[in-house]
Amino acid sequence: MVEVANLVQVSLLLESASNCNRCYTWRVYREKNPDVPIDLSGANLSGAGLAGADLRGADLRWADLRGAYLLEADLRGADLREAYLYGAREVNLSEADVRGAILYGIELSRS
Repeated sequence: MVEVANLVQVSLLLESASNCNRCYTWRVYREKNPDVPIDLSGANLSGAGLAGADLRGADLRWADLRGAYLLEADLRGADLREAYLYGAREVNLSEADVRGAILYGIELSRS
């Protein structure tokens, strides 16, 4: 069963990504809500420019991150189980749970 993401969080993240501001709106949200769990499970984030996004500890199970640009995105402790990362670029998966994730064709970052 796929859970439903927090739609407010998905909207903020996508709005931030579309404004080409290196996730400024998202960063402000995270600073003001440091203890709120991030639930992006099942969210369609394909092709999103998520450079610099703070996704520490985020629930990204079943999320669609195909072709997402993740340069310097912080995925430490993120749950990416069963996520679809086909073709995602500049991904740093250290400390992320990727059991069952589709990682074909991803471009890993060097950091």
